[in-house]
Amino acid sequence: MLEAKGRKREPSVKPQHAYLLEWMNNVLPAEAEGISTKEKCWWILNGLTGFPECHKCGNAIRSD
Repeated sequence: MLEAKGRKREPSVKPQHAYLLEWMNNVLPAEAEGISTKEKCWWILNGLTGFPECHKCGNAIRSD
């Protein structure tokens, strides 16, 4: 399957594991809505609650 360059592709979730994806969406804050499943796992494992902020300007650093 060909994809557009730079496009994130969500892995398909098996029906028996769909509850894990639902749990991750409930645990993470609303601002984590647009990130990939891989990033969501990283946030949970590292205890992140928001995007890191720039030390100079204070704006959130996003991986869009």
